[in-house]
Amino acid sequence: MARLIRMVCLVTLTILLVFTANKLRWMLIVRGFIPGGNVRTVQLTDKTMIKGKLAQVFWVAWDNQDIYVPSSNRLTLPRTIWQTLSPGDQLQIVTFSDGVPHLRGDHVADRQLVLHALLISVLVALLTKLLYFELKSQRLRKIMGSRLAAAKEEARNEAKGFNTTSIYSVPETKEQWGGRRTSRSSPRTGSRKHHRG
Repeated sequence: MARLIRMVCLVTLTILLVFTANKLRWMLIVRGFIPGGNVRTVQLTDKTMIKGKLAQVFWVAWDNQDIYVPSSNRLTLPRTIWQTLSPGDQLQIVTFSDGVPHLRGDHVADRQLVLHALLISVLVALLTKLLYFELKSQRLRKIMGSRLAAAKEEARNEAKGFNTTSIYSVPETKEQWGGRRTSRSSPRTGSRKHHRG
């Protein structure tokens, strides 16, 4: 059960790490810190503010796109940036494989970059710790498995009455050898005395 929990945590943390790293890479590209994406310059043709259910949404469009129709030629901007733009202005747009446009520039806050970098560090530390415990538990299971197999083999030998120590035992001292010779020769000595008598 503990191993299953560790495996689930490893998979979850790996998915989070990949997602967070990809998002950080996207933000760095949008900020212009690293190359990537499809960057192109467009001319703003329309801008408007639409009242949403929760807040106002500020839209801009280019290539004479109808700003009220969903497409890849429009996007939402923060109000502070939207207020500074007018039709005819040039915008740098970055798109990725999903085709969703993003405004190139520093509107991605530095604190978001730092937050994602810290989150990646925490995820890497947690993954490293979980991998260490998993490898350690696998080593312990291997050791316990070999000991259990040895114990079973010893139990089978004892059940068969097989004792290797008694078969191959050798006297270690001269007294033990002398005692064996004495015990063997004593019957002969006794028989000679009986014959003479």
